[in-house]
Amino acid sequence: MKEIRTFIAIPISTPVRRHAKKLVQDLQLAGDGVGWVPLEHLHLTLKFLGEVENNRIAEVCQIARQCCGPTPQTRVHFAGIDAFPHMRRPRVIHASIARGGPVLAELVSRLEQAYATVGFKPEPRDWRPHLTLGRVRRRGKSIDALRDRMKPHCDVDLGDMLVDTVQVYASFLDKRGPTYNVMDTIVLQPTYDAT
Repeated sequence: MKEIRTFIAIPISTPVRRHAKKLVQDLQLAGDGVGWVPLEHLHLTLKFLGEVENNRIAEVCQIARQCCGPTPQTRVHFAGIDAFPHMRRPRVIHASIARGGPVLAELVSRLEQAYATVGFKPEPRDWRPHLTLGRVRRRGKSIDALRDRMKPHCDVDLGDMLVDTVQVYASFLDKRGPTYNVMDTIVLQPTYDAT
């Protein structure tokens, strides 16, 4: 049985992508030990399911649709740059979400509960809204330099976007990196203040 690496995420708007590209250009340095996310792959992950047997993809999409049903369209504002677990020992460099996080956190909670009931492993930590920009692969003196480059951008404004869809993605890895295919697109409920 074929398995498909699967996750549920929000696609990122072109204007936010442009701002993120400028930020990453300011931060990255050859040999900095960070695997920067290719800008065409930027997305806001809600739930990573891992390897899913292809005969379960329809079920995965149906659960995503049920969980997204009550979710209203909402504006999300990306502002500030930070790191997980923290700036002293960064592993994941990310843009923070200054507005819209609670609506997404509620959706993530529904996704976690629904997928756990059909055997998918729940996340061990609470979901914190963020947009991953890069993953630190190598420690050492380059980390101090990375932190120094991040400091002037702690309050960077990447803009806002309307979250009006959620997508179920398949990820295929090869020598050039991941390729993402959209397996389903779910349109969220319009609201009077979504514009």
